[in-house]
Amino acid sequence: MPDDHFRRRQINVKRAVLSGFVAGIFIFIITGITNGAVLSAELNAWLQHMGSLVRPPPRAVAMSLWAIMCLIFGMVGVWIYAGMRPRYGAGLKPALRAGLLLWLASKLAVALDFVALGLLPGRIIIGQLIGGLVAIMIATVVGARLYKE
Repeated sequence: MPDDHFRRRQINVKRAVLSGFVAGIFIFIITGITNGAVLSAELNAWLQHMGSLVRPPPRAVAMSLWAIMCLIFGMVGVWIYAGMRPRYGAGLKPALRAGLLLWLASKLAVALDFVALGLLPGRIIIGQLIGGLVAIMIATVVGARLYKE
């Protein structure tokens, strides 16, 4: 029989989804600022340079896909945090750990793939890595603050 320290606790699914939804909104806003303002010139220059090789979907479709992606990131970040709480406790430090894990698996791993395939210029990749790190860390902390078991 496991001792009290490792006793299994149920994740509050409803609260995790709601907190993750809020976290996803934060990610959407921060990454929107990163791509729409900070990296806008680099992204537009890259699109011009690539010409017909890159065919982004219509803006409404692209925004919808990014919104869904951000909501998934927010929910996964809060879910990771909720899963860590029994072992690491509640609070800022476990939330930052959860955010870092999410960033490593979602942003850094994909960036390495993009670099290996030569898909994007380094400035865009670095900018998105930094913007993504800020977005995910802030959003996971916000989502963790809202999450209750």
